Amino acid sequence: MATAGRNPSIAVSTSRWEQDAKASVERIRSVPGNERCFECGAENPEWASYNNGITLCLECAGAHRGLGPRVSCVRSLVIDHWSEPQVEIMVRGGNAKLRAFYLKHDIQGTSLKNYFTPEGEQYRRELAGEPVTELSDGDKRDLKDHLQKYLAHVELQSHKPSAPTWQPDGQMCDLCGTIFTMIKRRHHCRSCGRLACSDCAPAKNTKPLPQFGFTKPVRHCIRCYKCPAVFGTPSGRVGTLSAQESS
Repeated sequence: MATAGRNPSIAVSTSRWEQDAKASVERIRSVPGNERCFECGAENPEWASYNNGITLCLECAGAHRGLGPRVSCVRSLVIDHWSEPQVEIMVRGGNAKLRAFYLKHDIQGTSLKNYFTPEGEQYRRELAGEPVTELSDGDKRDLKDHLQKYLAHVELQSHKPSAPTWQPDGQMCDLCGTIFTMIKRRHHCRSCGRLACSDCAPAKNTKPLPQFGFTKPVRHCIRCYKCPAVFGTPSGRVGTLSAQESS
């Protein structure tokens, strides 16, 4: 007899989804070279740049986010859902394959600027299953523009205080102690680096952090987020002002 309040079909579906997700991650990890971070060599990387087909550690994943999604699409191997096309791109790629590609095309060093080269763009297109052709002048200009924006971002950050180090990925919210699930997802507060669930770092708690180089709104935990629309009540409870009250 089924337990009251639970739908057995949902439980079976969830279990099957978790098994499929685990199998996808194992396929990605089994690709040659993927047992270490592509950039720094750290063991057991838990992040990836799927359009470049490489695995990354937490720190290097943060650096790749700075390249922009046009050049590097970063996802977690632990928390994020992976579609079958994304998994296939990762399986076609791999850290060892990209290193061999760099060697073949005489791309030297480990500079992140390598991802803005025409060769880097052609490699991403090849992984995506697109025809590999010579880039148009417009494509080359687009890459150059993105590189200039990235270099300007790096220059800005060099004159700003360092952003806080993110807490290592864990299973529990640092603020309320909730165990992370697919519903209460794990986030990092960009202001303090704490691990926070979706209740303690809601999607609406965003604002730029120009002192850390974040010129677009980024997520904050409830302890760091402060604006006219969010206030602390005498009891310590966080409340939200109405539009009329905050004006």
